[in-house]
Amino acid sequence: MPSDPAQTSSTAVGRIVGTLVLLHIGGALMLPYILLNQVVMSPDFLESAARNPTYLRAPALLFLFGAAVTLGISIAAYPVLRQRTTRSSSRWSVGSSCYSRPCGAPD
Repeated sequence: MPSDPAQTSSTAVGRIVGTLVLLHIGGALMLPYILLNQVVMSPDFLESAARNPTYLRAPALLFLFGAAVTLGISIAAYPVLRQRTTRSSSRWSVGSSCYSRPCGAPD
């Protein structure tokens, strides 16, 4: 066990960020496309989408969930980045996370 409080704090932040990354990979990067595959691979795409709107709504909500998780990762990592890098680069990390989500929303 580390005796330094800063080391303990960065270990806890690392575990939180790691958990959020795994959650993001499984729940926001893979699962929406798996759900969309059922609709897209059908021969009558528009009819299938009209019959099952849930197959389109659930992935859209999961994409928004992924946006929130990405923002959570950068906010959770901010204190450690602020200690180990310059303040401006740690702010750029959070800022780029905030900016990248609206750009990815049309997907």
